[in-house]
Amino acid sequence: VQNRFAYVIFVLKDLCHFLILTLRLLKTWRITDGGPLLMSK
Repeated sequence: VQNRFAYVIFVLKDLCHFLILTLRLLKTWRITDGGPLLMSK
């Protein structure tokens, strides 16, 4: 039972990390999308 618990924590940490990375990417993408890069094209 302890092994399964540790596995769940590991997966949750991985998911949280992935979510934070995705949010960061979306933020930067949104900034560049509405920024001067779009106008110069």
